[in-house]
Amino acid sequence: MAGAAVSYFSSDKAADAQAGGSKRALELQRYMYDTTRSDLMPWRNTGIQAMGQLGSIYGFDPNYDPSFDPSRALSAEQMAQVDAIIKQGADNKLGKKGRRLVNAQFGSEGLRYAQSPYDYKTGMETARTRQQTAAAGGNKPNYDAFFQSPDYQFRLSQGVNSLDRSAASRGRLRSGSHAKALTEFGQNIGAAEFGNYFNRMLALSGGGQAATNSLAQAGQNFANAGSNSLMAAGDARASGYLTAGIGINNALSGAGNMMAAYAGG
Repeated sequence: MAGAAVSYFSSDKAADAQAGGSKRALELQRYMYDTTRSDLMPWRNTGIQAMGQLGSIYGFDPNYDPSFDPSRALSAEQMAQVDAIIKQGADNKLGKKGRRLVNAQFGSEGLRYAQSPYDYKTGMETARTRQQTAAAGGNKPNYDAFFQSPDYQFRLSQGVNSLDRSAASRGRLRSGSHAKALTEFGQNIGAAEFGNYFNRMLALSGGGQAATNSLAQAGQNFANAGSNSLMAAGDARASGYLTAGIGINNALSGAGNMMAAYAGG
């Protein structure tokens, strides 16, 4: 019996050690994923903004999210009912019971609202505004960001200063010919610089897409490694229980044999 106790203690400690190692491995994997995500987020955010600038130039709404459909939106009364269910949960959180109740009564729209009421309301309001804008003829191209870009402004200011100095040296500053030269220069630089601006925004947008792809891969790697760590921890615990059970069973069997031999003797 003493041997069984030792076997049980040893197997239990071994299982704890292996499970602890798996837990630390999971923590390290999580740390590396969080670090990778933090490092790549500036590139991703810059790419998203660049893509929004490109979209606005051609009349697209950078805030448009096709997953928000006003025709499926909850009514104000329904949202109030979901709010009441949320308040019934611990710490004003939905909880499993609340999720089942909301899903049964309001479906996926109710669950989406419960997850973030503010985002849901904002998204639906943006979608309604977009529908109204489309009905009125669509969004108009917005070139504000292009005209305010540092590259365009630098070339514009340098060119205007050069024309001003040239006109002043000939005594033609603010004359008709000077104004005509400025107008032609502004039109030409706008046409020449727009292609450069578009390519720069496209390159930034591509960097954001690459960062997003890298984040997706990092997330998949973390999920795979984390699953392996959790399975290893479970296997270690199961192996410890199995080993302990075998040891105890052997000890009991040995004790039974000894008692049988003693009774027979």
